[in-house]
Formats: sequence, C-alpha cells, structure tokens
Amino acid sequence: MRYALALTIIAVLGILGQIVVQVNIQQLSRDTHVIDVAALQRTLSERLSKAALAILMAPDSATQSTYVDELLSAVPQWEQSHLALQQGDATLGLPGHNSPAVVRLFAQIAPNFNVMQDAATKLVVAYETQPPVVLPTTPTLASRIAPDVHQILVAEPGFVNGMDAIVAQYQREADSRVNQLQVTEWTLLAIELVVILLLVLLVFRPATRYVGQSITDLVLAREREHELAALKDQFIVDANHELRTPIMALYNNLEILAALNERAQPEQRTRILERALSSGNAVLRLLNNVLDTSALEGKAPRLELRGVALDPLIRAVLETFDPSEIGDPEMPSGQFAARTVTLQVPAGTFVRADEARLRQILINLLANALKYSAPGSPIDISAGAPAPPRRGRGAHAGAAASAEQVQISVRDRGLGIPQRDVAKLFERFVRLERDIAGPARGTGVGLYMCRMLVEAMGGRIWVESSGVPGEGSTFSFVLPASPPEAVLIPVTPTVADASSTLTS
Repeated sequence: MRYALALTIIAVLGILGQIVVQVNIQQLSRDTHVIDVAALQRTLSERLSKAALAILMAPDSATQSTYVDELLSAVPQWEQSHLALQQGDATLGLPGHNSPAVVRLFAQIAPNFNVMQDAATKLVVAYETQPPVVLPTTPTLASRIAPDVHQILVAEPGFVNGMDAIVAQYQREADSRVNQLQVTEWTLLAIELVVILLLVLLVFRPATRYVGQSITDLVLAREREHELAALKDQFIVDANHELRTPIMALYNNLEILAALNERAQPEQRTRILERALSSGNAVLRLLNNVLDTSALEGKAPRLELRGVALDPLIRAVLETFDPSEIGDPEMPSGQFAARTVTLQVPAGTFVRADEARLRQILINLLANALKYSAPGSPIDISAGAPAPPRRGRGAHAGAAASAEQVQISVRDRGLGIPQRDVAKLFERFVRLERDIAGPARGTGVGLYMCRMLVEAMGGRIWVESSGVPGEGSTFSFVLPASPPEAVLIPVTPTVADASSTLTS
C-alpha cells in the first residue's frame, strides 16, 4: 500500500509538473509575442514621425507621394497594434490581458497617441485635398501640414518612452513568471525527492530486509531439511538396530527354552523367561516412543490429568527394567556389575500428571541413564521443591521456578553432554555425533517425546551437564504439584526408602 501510494504521488506530481510547465511555456510564448508587438509599436511610431517629417521636407510632389504612401501604411498598423495590445486581437495573437501596471502605462501615453493619430490624419487629409493647380495665393502643402508634423514630432518622444516603459514592464512580468516556474519546478522536484526518500525508507528498505530475511530463512530451512533427511536416514538405521537386538534376544531365549524343554530347571526356566520378557519390554518401549513421537508431532496429546504419587510410581518403573541392566548380584561374578540407585523422593509427594505419560517419561530418562553410563556407576533419582537450573544448561534453563511445582531429576555419571549439543538435544531425530559413531544405539526420539509430554502437562524439561566424562548429566523436569491423595499405584516397594541407597 505504501509503495502504491508513493508511486501515485510521484505520478501525480509528475503530471502536475508537466501541466504547470506546459501552461507556463504557452504563457511565456505569448509574453514573447506581446513584447515583440510592443517593440514593433515603438518602431511604427518612429516610422510615422519620420514619414511625416519627410513629407514636410520633400523637394517635389513625387517624393511627397512616396512618403505619404509610407505614412498610410504605417498608421493603420500602428493604430491596430496599439488597440490590440490593450484589448486583444486574435488575428495578431494578442490576449489583451494586461496587468494593472501595464494598463496605467498605456493610460499615460494615451494623450501622445491621440495627438499623433489626429495629426497624422490631418496630414493625410491635407495632402489629399490640395487643389490640382496651385495658385499663387493658395497656401503651400508644407505650410498647411507644418503644424501637424510639429505636433507629431513633439508627441512622438513621449509615446516612444512610454512604449519603452511598457516593453520593460512586459519583460519584468515575463521574467517574474519564469522565476515562478522555476520555483514551482524546484518545489515539485523537492516533493518528489522527499516522496522517493520516504519510499526508500518505508518501502524499499523494509522490503529489502524482509526479502533478505526470507532468503536467509529459506536457506536455513533448506539446510534444516537436508539435516532432517540425514537424521531420518540415521533414525531408520538406528531403529532397525534397536528393534533387531531385543527381537533377536527374545527369539534366542525362546529358542533356548524350547530346546531345553523339560530338561530345564525351574530356576533356569524362570531366568530365561525373565530375559525374554525383558527383551519384549524393550521392543515395546521402542515402539511406543516411535509411535508417540509421530502422534505428538504438531499437536498436543490427549491427557488424563490427576494427582499421581511419585514414590510408588518411580519404584514401579525401576522394577520394569531388566535386572541385568541395573545390575544383578545373582549373575555370575563380573558379568554384570551391581549398580547403586539412590532414590530421594519424600513420602506424600504428588504431581498433577497423566500417569501413563509420566511413566513413559521416567522410563525414557532412566533408560538413557543406564545406556550412556558405565556399568556399576551410580544413578540418583530425586524429587522435591524446584530449584532454578543454571543459565545456559538446557532447553528451558532460564525459566523461573515455582513453589507450586515439583522437580524430578535423574542423574548419571556417564560421558556428559557437550555444551554445543545441549540446545538441540530435545529436538526430534537428534542424536549426538559421538553417540552415532559409538556403540550405544538410539532413535533420537525419546527426549523429544519427553519434552512434548512434559510441556503438554504444564511443565518444562532441561539438562545440566559440564560435558566432562565421569561427571555425567542431570535431566530434570518440573510438573505442577498436586495435593496429597490416595496412593494410585499400590505396588510392593523393592527399593530403599527416601534418602536411602538401593542395590538391585
């Protein structure tokens, strides 16, 4: 709209400027013609006086006749142009629109004009009425026209000076119009420049920035598209590996169980079945993550929010993991190192959440802590009043804590997360370059799903890590607190009480 308005103003100013210029050019053309006619009027008056004087001084009748013809030629032109300069004449191209100053000047020379006109008329009449035969007693033509010629010669200087003043006034008025035209043109030019400047500042400059930003966004979007394509390819490879490993483990355990058949001892049969069930659970966790990620893309999940007791829920989640992942003392020595899991969850701590979704979040965070830390290294699980995370440590590191929230944290002692990777850690299909090339497999959707679910339940999630191997990482999230209710997950605890140490 600004661009169209600016162009309209420039076009109107251009048209207006051309109209003004053309009108003034026509006026200047008329002024030039008027000045020429006024100057001619001065010349005609001089011809008139010279012809009259020549008639008076002519030595013979033939010469007199020649100058009378010249007088008869000059007087009508002189009279017509004088009247046309004042009243206008289309045949002579004179408008007759004089300024008050010119009108006054014409009034001042009117007596001189009348005297010269009357004297010239009397002179012509005297010449034409002289008798064919001049008697001795008849006055001569010279004596008869001498008074008229004298009147013409006396009045002629005043008339000529007056015409000079009129020509000068015409010239001043023409110059004034030229100056006004120049002022008008400069004014229109200045307005056009101002409009063009405003057009640059208010239209072209923002448009240039917008186009530049759009190009930048397109380039970034294209780069992101290539990056997502590469991540999806890697996701397919990782998902294939992730599915293949537990499925093969499940198949192998069932194959061993089928081969042993009745020869298997009860304890051995139970152990094989537990391993098969563990592998099946791993497959289900992976499939749930992938399916949930697709379902959550671009829209909020459907939730059933209610008060959920944290302590029994976390204990129940721990029981879902394969004992070999956490560490089983009953395994042969050295096969799996016992892992210390510290649980610090005050009794009676409730959060308002969807129980099934909260379980998924905890399973994902605990699975990552087990996967990316060395066997036997401790894991800390805590819940309590929220503390603001250190700035620059996660996706929502700068958010303020609230007393009406509960913070849940899972800490490991693994390799940690480089600071350059923290910002993108909770995006879809994102895995660290270190992990892509390493032995730990993954799909890159678990943390993305955690973020979507936590935010859908009114919370936030972040990670704190120095990136130093051995110091590990702490994944934390906060959810709205809920008043104490009946415990919703009646399970028999198999881990230590709050602030105690569990060895599974």
